[in-house]
Amino acid sequence: LDEVPMVLANLIFTFCIRRPKTDSAHKLAGGLGFCGLILIVIYFIFEAYTVFLSIYGANVIYLLVESIRLAFFGGSAAVLPRNVPVFRRLALLANGTYASGFVLWVTDHVVCSQL
Repeated sequence: LDEVPMVLANLIFTFCIRRPKTDSAHKLAGGLGFCGLILIVIYFIFEAYTVFLSIYGANVIYLLVESIRLAFFGGSAAVLPRNVPVFRRLALLANGTYASGFVLWVTDHVVCSQL
């Protein structure tokens, strides 16, 4: 049951990292909300945990790649030039921490299911 807040939080992160314009924000929010609903249905009703985990993992990979792209390849235009190195280090630290947590979480589920 702890996976549902993780998925919903990642969908919120996806909305934030996309930084939609006002005219497309409602469409993106609706689409992400629909995806969240579908994932929750897959998880609870069909108990297709592998599908759920795959889609969640794909979202995590998207967030990691997009945040690195923003930090290193043009997304730092809104950051003051003197802060860009710090912004990039923080992006790497955040992604490393998040990826490590994701790997430990997946490992926990694989190992614990075999015990």
